[in-house]
Amino acid sequence: MGVFDRRGWEYARSYTTGQQTVHGSLFFMGRIYHNLVEFFLDGTPPWFYAVFAAVKLAPLTFLLALGGLAVAIAQRRPAHKLVLSWLAVWFLVHSVSGSKWGRFFVSVLPAFLILAGYASALLVEKLRSPVPRWAGALAAVLLLPGGEALAALAHAPDYRLYISPLGGGDAKVQYYFPHCDYFDAGFREAVQYVAERAEPEAELSTEIDWPAHLYADLDGRPDLLQTLVRPGQACRSGRVCYVVVQVGRLYFLNEEAVAWLSRRTPWHVESIRGREVVKVYRLLPPESPFPDEVEHAAQN
Repeated sequence: MGVFDRRGWEYARSYTTGQQTVHGSLFFMGRIYHNLVEFFLDGTPPWFYAVFAAVKLAPLTFLLALGGLAVAIAQRRPAHKLVLSWLAVWFLVHSVSGSKWGRFFVSVLPAFLILAGYASALLVEKLRSPVPRWAGALAAVLLLPGGEALAALAHAPDYRLYISPLGGGDAKVQYYFPHCDYFDAGFREAVQYVAERAEPEAELSTEIDWPAHLYADLDGRPDLLQTLVRPGQACRSGRVCYVVVQVGRLYFLNEEAVAWLSRRTPWHVESIRGREVVKVYRLLPPESPFPDEVEHAAQN
């Protein structure tokens, strides 16, 4: 147990100082931010999770949650204090941290749903006295589950791509949380496409080299050289190089390369719900996704 504890603390220390990260930044609302714990309020903005709640919950759920929150703050009964403490501690810890991810919201989502259910119950109770009981039951069904169910049906099976009309709807799906919502969707298919057509011992440069290695092996192409899209690493092997650009994986480390490649026509594109999410570029030696390296190679 002592060894486990020591290793755990060592990992925690290395993680909080940014030694366990490959990318260190996050694309959020059209801008790249440092996304490491050590940046605190200078990292990904503290309103990240507030925006997440506003645009990822169905409008009625979000508005009911705000109503339940208002009642809880006003009355502050013991049950209210429990939920309020839950929200306060969670938002205090995660919002001041410079590192934020959409998946962390799972820790506080039940509190929002409880507040929304509480508010809907209060509204149903108000409706039950002057109208028939069935009307109150119907209102309960429509108030909370209805909005979320309709949103789920409309976006199945790509549930994470839902953006509330309060946040601009589907047109904004690649604006708010493209990293967290798309993650690596379409990447496996892109690697499979490359594996079926790439030259022997070609180079595959991505932002996630280990998954790329896994998928290439599964597709019978362990010969593909795996590199990260980094200066001095990507497309420096002297081989034909396939560079994979994912819509949500835009970082300070690859920003220049993504901008440079966007001027070219992709060799292959993977789309989801009509939107391009993964692009593959085929580069010949001595081409590079980084313009400075292209210029240097031309001069030599």
